[in-house]
Amino acid sequence: MRTMKVIALIMFCACSLLFVKAQYNVQSAFEKIKFIDLPYEAGKNNVRIQSVGITNPNNIIPNKLYKDFQCTDYILASGDSELNPVLFGKFQVPNSNWIIGAVAFGGATDLQTTDLIVIDKQGNIKSVLESEIQFGLIAAKQFRITGDGKVIITKLVPTSSTSVKFYNFNQISAYKVDETYSINSSGIFVKEGEKKYGTKNYSKSQLDTMNNDLWDL
Repeated sequence: MRTMKVIALIMFCACSLLFVKAQYNVQSAFEKIKFIDLPYEAGKNNVRIQSVGITNPNNIIPNKLYKDFQCTDYILASGDSELNPVLFGKFQVPNSNWIIGAVAFGGATDLQTTDLIVIDKQGNIKSVLESEIQFGLIAAKQFRITGDGKVIITKLVPTSSTSVKFYNFNQISAYKVDETYSINSSGIFVKEGEKKYGTKNYSKSQLDTMNNDLWDL
């Protein structure tokens, strides 16, 4: 299964790299991919089958690529053209004119951050929500979108403020949080609530695998 994930990731990155030089504005990029049905889980086994390069004027979409669980050590994707944003998901919010897009930064590197954006019919970005942080197969944050267009962010919150690097740890003490967001009439992500789970020690073997998404742990 890990081999299949690696092959799928290579294929996705190869397709993404084809669009590094072909960066489209928001509206044009959205026109080039198909809608994905809801509900949707951005799990590790969910292979991304479409992608198109997208511009990020004035860095409206945050472009941090994290190296640690605390999200204090990071680089900016805007500093390297090979880390340019790629639009890989488009979702229609039921009973509304809003569209959600999933935009990934990081290119073919281990550092990956995905932001969800809400756009109107003219391609204007109304709001942004950081939704996924991964280092290879290690996820610190993942997202799901429900059938009615709500976003659930599942993340690990370390109990220590001392930086724990993704590439150099055996286990980490953290608690899991599910945050639920809806989109209001102005196209803004609004946090509806959160559910916290008890503190646990998460081992590298639990996290560095495609068999476990955060909501499974």
